[in-house]
Parts: sequence; structure tokens; C-alpha cells
Amino acid sequence: MKFKLSQNIEYNQAFFYEIKDGVYLNFLKFAFGNSDMISLCASRASLEKALRIAEKYGKPIINDIIDSEITDKTHCSIYRGGGIPVFYFRLSEAVKDFLNAKKSLFEYECNGSDWLDDLVFYEKGVCRLSTCTHEGFIGIDIEKLKAF
Repeated sequence: MKFKLSQNIEYNQAFFYEIKDGVYLNFLKFAFGNSDMISLCASRASLEKALRIAEKYGKPIINDIIDSEITDKTHCSIYRGGGIPVFYFRLSEAVKDFLNAKKSLFEYECNGSDWLDDLVFYEKGVCRLSTCTHEGFIGIDIEKLKAF
């Protein structure tokens, strides 16, 4: 799936420590109001294995997958020597509930070789909020945030 980064994306590692608990829930209100789709990366695997990982860690939202791909370049990383599966989900009530159940923007399963992470919010195909879980930073459309 092709996506574009917003021209107004700014990256900040300091957010890692601030976007949790109540701040996280308020932040989700912002994200939900400015997006219609999310994506999550899965551990390096075939799409078939990645789908099993998504079913394990994202069971409540598995029916909301609208697309998937294996890519060597995501919103935050370049993968040499093979790609990484990315799942795209419609921003349904089940997806919102799944995200609301987390306590942090960076709280995703990373157990050994099976994981889902790097949450991204899109609005009409444009990336509005990008996270890099293992590095602990986000990119955010600062103009949208100011309007919030």
C-alpha cells in the first residue's frame, strides 16, 4: 500500500516518556479524530506467519485488516536482507477498543521473534502519526496537533 507522509510531520523522542496512561488516552482522542486507518508491522516472516502473529497479538482486530504487504521500507525503517510484513486496519470501534486497552503508545508485544509494533495513523492515505516502537520516537503532523 502506498502512503504519503504529511508535510507537517515532526519527530520527537521526548514524547516516549510522556505518552502513557491518561495522556495516552487523550492522545488517542486526537489520533482517532484525525485518521481513518492504522498500520502495525509484524516480525520478519512470511505474510502467512505474520498473519498468525497478528491473530495472536491482535485477535480483537484481525477482522479489520484491509490490506497487507511485505516491504523493505516502512514509515520509520529500511530493512536490508528481506522485508517486513505490514498490516493495515480500518479504524473501527474494535480497533479503537484495542488501542484504548493499551497504557502507552509504545506498549506492544515484542516476545522473541513474534511481535507487532510501529503503530501508524493515516488520514485518507496520508501518515499523520508515526511511531517507531523500538527506538521510542514518534512523528506527528504538528499542524493537526496545534488544531487539536
